[in-house]
Amino acid sequence: MADPAVARESAEAHDARLSTFAGVPTDGESVEDLLRRLCVDGPIPNGKLRATTAGALRAAGFDFAYTPPPDCHYDVMLGTVTDEHLERFSAAFDEPIKNPTKGGRPA
Repeated sequence: MADPAVARESAEAHDARLSTFAGVPTDGESVEDLLRRLCVDGPIPNGKLRATTAGALRAAGFDFAYTPPPDCHYDVMLGTVTDEHLERFSAAFDEPIKNPTKGGRPA
């Protein structure tokens, strides 16, 4: 969530939910490989992405729901769309990193 205004607009348009992509590494799959797979399967066209865990979102007070398609899509329920909720949501994620697929296409 690089731009809080965009996140607010999206959440308000979608019943206080924000779209995310998630997955569990397969046997032997690194976190980097998981991120690449999610970026392709999503597809995630953004130039940058931010990672978190289900535990970090729950610890920040958020629930999420499996909402395919695609198979790796989840919505995080904010409850209400306030600056405090958006800041707490953002704080649950790591700093932005470059999309390993450079726009959803394998590098």
